[in-house]
Amino acid sequence: MKVALLEYICGSGILRTQNDDGEPQALESLLSEGHAMLCSLARDLIDSGISVLCPLEPSIADWGRWRSWTGPQWHWSPIPFEPRRSIDDVASLWIDAVQGCDAAIVIAPELDGALARIVSRLRDSGMKVLVSDRHFLETACDQWQTCQAWQAAGVRHPKTFLLSEFSEVASSESSPDGWVLKRRDSAGCVGQRRFENSRSVAEHAERGRQLGVPGDAWVVQPWVPGLAASLAALVGNEICVLGAFEQRFQTIAEDGLSEWGYSGGHGPIPGINLQDLQRFATDVLNALPGVPRGWVGIDFLIEPNGRWSAIEVNPRLTTSYLGYRQWHGPRLAAHWVWGSSPSLESKEFARVCFSVDHFEG
Repeated sequence: MKVALLEYICGSGILRTQNDDGEPQALESLLSEGHAMLCSLARDLIDSGISVLCPLEPSIADWGRWRSWTGPQWHWSPIPFEPRRSIDDVASLWIDAVQGCDAAIVIAPELDGALARIVSRLRDSGMKVLVSDRHFLETACDQWQTCQAWQAAGVRHPKTFLLSEFSEVASSESSPDGWVLKRRDSAGCVGQRRFENSRSVAEHAERGRQLGVPGDAWVVQPWVPGLAASLAALVGNEICVLGAFEQRFQTIAEDGLSEWGYSGGHGPIPGINLQDLQRFATDVLNALPGVPRGWVGIDFLIEPNGRWSAIEVNPRLTTSYLGYRQWHGPRLAAHWVWGSSPSLESKEFARVCFSVDHFEG
């Protein structure tokens, strides 16, 4: 069995992007998360007897530190990307590079439609990609569509507005703890901001409009106090929830707003059992059109009153894999590849803390 691991971070060789004010915004955090996921998954697949091919574009390969542990079953195959290649160009190069592999796993963010587009191109070429179907991906990669589906199905989630429409309702909406602005295709907290009041959001939207930034590419939600958490599931013929972690973030406040980044997590979360997580995940995922498959993450909030609110679905490998592999061992990766479920009967989770900043493979 030979699996291709394909890592893409928002454009070959481009480590920075432009935020809505036209200022450069660092994507090094996404590189850190992608690097950690790639290394840990590759090592676990190899330890499970599965061969790995990884055709990386040069800037990611140079940035990473993982080449020091290459082995006989680890095949590093750099491919000659040029700066600012389109997503379709990237996919075409990968299609040629992974000939002979039995399946592929794509490690890519939802940003700019990258994940869904790469998966679509690979599947059109005949490659088996271990991820959800097109309909599920399209909805899960779009936070506005996701919230619309949840609302129709009665899944609890924060009230959600398009930024382009927020000014019309701002005067009639209140949120004592402020508001959150995020991209519809958000990943890794890139571009997420917290505002103290609706007036600040409206002013920010107006500045963006004057700069030509499309307001319908962003969503606004009230800031809801509570415990930020995430769960992950392996989905084959059934949804197998692997546990849940409390999320940790690094926050920087400036000029009345806040930006933050994901830094890791710890768990298990006291008072949460697998049966409750299983019911919650089933309701959340079944509310979306299409068929979920492979690794699927769900971010959710545990409110002070104990109720759970769904925040977003990540239809691809999540950084919390760094924690789950400590609970379930390297065979977790093999279960994903083979479409099977690990045995969780009488499973007791030890206390685990994982950090992207201190990942060492």
